[in-house]
Amino acid sequence: MTDLRHFISHAPRFGSYANPVRSKVEQSPYYWWWYALTRNTTYCALCEGGGDLSLLADSQTETEQKDDAQRASTSGDSFKAHSDMLKVYDDFGDVRYEGDRYRAFCDWWRNRVNTNEQRGAYLFAEPLRGTWTRVLADEADLQSAWDDDAQIVIAVPIHQTRHHANKSLTRIVRKHIAEQKGRAISDPRSSKARYHLNTAVQPRALKLAFDIWDLRNDCAVDPIPQRIPKTLPHNVRIARAVGLKYKARSGEVATKADEHRNLTTQVARYLRTARSMITAAGEGVFPTRQ
Repeated sequence: MTDLRHFISHAPRFGSYANPVRSKVEQSPYYWWWYALTRNTTYCALCEGGGDLSLLADSQTETEQKDDAQRASTSGDSFKAHSDMLKVYDDFGDVRYEGDRYRAFCDWWRNRVNTNEQRGAYLFAEPLRGTWTRVLADEADLQSAWDDDAQIVIAVPIHQTRHHANKSLTRIVRKHIAEQKGRAISDPRSSKARYHLNTAVQPRALKLAFDIWDLRNDCAVDPIPQRIPKTLPHNVRIARAVGLKYKARSGEVATKADEHRNLTTQVARYLRTARSMITAAGEGVFPTRQ
C-alpha cells in the first residue's frame, strides 16, 4: 500500500507496480528529477564506488570537469560540489538501473529507507503533522491544546443546529487561520520537504528536454521514426521526431537552410537545459542550479 503523504508537486501514479504506465509516471516532476540523476555520470560513479569521493575525478566527462573548474573559480571550493553530491547520495541512494526505466523508478520510489518511509515520501513529502483537527479526548489532551499557541480550542454546543454550528466554525477559522490561495499552496518553494523543486515547472517541458537529450545520446525509449529521412542533419531529425516546428516571420520567405538552422538552435537550447538539470540533480536541486 502506498504511503498516504502530502506532496506539493504532483506525486507519481504508476497504474501498476509490476508494469508502470509510462504516461502516468512522466506526469510527475519527481520522476524527471530521478531520471536526471541517473544521467549524471559523476553521481553514477559515486554509486558504483559506494560513496567513495576519491573515485570521482577519473569518472567525470569533459563537460563535467569544466563545470567543476567553473564552480571552483567562482566559489574557491572545488571539493564542495562533491561533498554536496555525497549528501545527495546518502539520501537518494543508488539510482543506477538496467532494463525498464519506469519499473526502475517505481522500485526506487517505493524502496524503504531507514525511517521505514518509502524513499519518495522520505525525500519529497511534506513532514508528518504532529497535530490535526480532532475532538479532544480527555483533560490532558485539552490542557495540551490549550497551552499550544499553534492550536485553537473550540467548544460547540451539541444542541445547536449543524447549519449554525458550521457558520460559527467557519467564522472562527477564518479569524485565526490565514487563507492561502491555490497558487501559493502549490508553489514548490513553500514546501517543507527535505527536497523540493526550486521553481514551478511543467512536466511536458521536462519531458521534451530529456527526450531530446536521449535522442542525442542514443538512449531514447522511442528512436527517431524511420519516416524522417536519414539524409537530414541529425539535430533536424531530432527536432522533427519530438515535434519542434519552425515558423517563418510574417512576410519572410524562408528557405530550407533557415528552417534547419532554427531547428538546430532549438535542439541545442533544450540540450543545454537538460545538461543543466542533470548537473543540478547531482547537487541536490532541481530543475535549476543555484
